Amino acid sequence: SPSCILIFYASQHERSGLRSAAFHDALTLAKNLSDQQEQLIDDARQTLFSISQLFESIEPKRIDSQKILSEFQKQNPQLVSFFIAKPDGELIASSAYFPKGFTISGRPIYPVVTQQKAFTIGEYSVARLTGKPILSMAYPILGDNGQIKTIYITGLDLTRIDQFVSKSQLPQGTLLTIIDRNGTLLYQYPNTPN
Repeated sequence: SPSCILIFYASQHERSGLRSAAFHDALTLAKNLSDQQEQLIDDARQTLFSISQLFESIEPKRIDSQKILSEFQKQNPQLVSFFIAKPDGELIASSAYFPKGFTISGRPIYPVVTQQKAFTIGEYSVARLTGKPILSMAYPILGDNGQIKTIYITGLDLTRIDQFVSKSQLPQGTLLTIIDRNGTLLYQYPNTPN
């Protein structure tokens, strides 16, 4: 009957409208999340630059480097630990205690930053000290000869994404997955065990 066809059409039209709205909401969330990530990365780069300007003007061994770096970390809770390393990766100073002879040369970001000799965003990894998932970032300082003098490193705390997503008031039934360029799962909403 014509009334059944009209009801079916209206129902299909309504579902199509809901799908379109859900798609629009998903695109908006993805753009907002991308914008926030870009801002966090830019803030991290600026923080590493500020730290480098401070420490390049004085010798880290002559001041309480750990106290100063810890203060930077308190002011930037989205960042996990700060490190200052020699070109060979040996640690000079950090925001947390590490044993003498600790090196960053085994971390995935080290060969990339030493090759690029510029601000570098690394791959997903797990912070050794906190066990938090992070996105490593490194900022090298070059000498007059173009070689690396010092490397400044931090990690963006990926657990902070959850705070942004929870504020986004996602519709019930929303699924959100964030993967890196290697296909590594960085974040999943709703959070599920394992």
